[in-house]
Amino acid sequence: INDPHYMPMKQKELAILLQVAKEDREELSRALEELLGEGKISLSKRGRYAKAQITKVTGVFTSHAKGFGFVSAEGQEQDIFIGENDTGDAFLGDTVEVVLKGRGGRRPEGVITKVLSHGVKEVIGTFEKSKSFGFVVPDNQRINRDIFIPLERTRGAVTGQKVTAEITDYGRGRRNPE
Repeated sequence: INDPHYMPMKQKELAILLQVAKEDREELSRALEELLGEGKISLSKRGRYAKAQITKVTGVFTSHAKGFGFVSAEGQEQDIFIGENDTGDAFLGDTVEVVLKGRGGRRPEGVITKVLSHGVKEVIGTFEKSKSFGFVVPDNQRINRDIFIPLERTRGAVTGQKVTAEITDYGRGRRNPE
């Protein structure tokens, strides 16, 4: 598909060209679906597979309590759906760069590739204390990660108190913000 001489083809044409036996065509179908999901190839309205055109947009991320979210971008008719595994390190209100990966139903889908700036600087929530650290459970359910508080920065807060936590580190990967 990445060959410069490739012309978009339907799945059956690809199977013939690649000499895929009929009993192995289900495996070819799964491979094509996976490549589509990753945004590496695209599928035309006429059912032809082609090299994906990488389209990047910038917008503001709004997370959902269940882990997925949406990016509102200028010039886009609809918000871009961001699956739970495609949010990267984005946090509610962040300005992000998104690579579009096609349509998944009614709206475009994308993957967040970069956080350009953070929108939320403080979080209001309930403080909880353990032996060696504290954490804030945000009141806003769209913030789906607790905020880690080192013991030396708890300022005497006790379990159950409402507090405002200033975010000093947004975390990377699966690490919580601090």
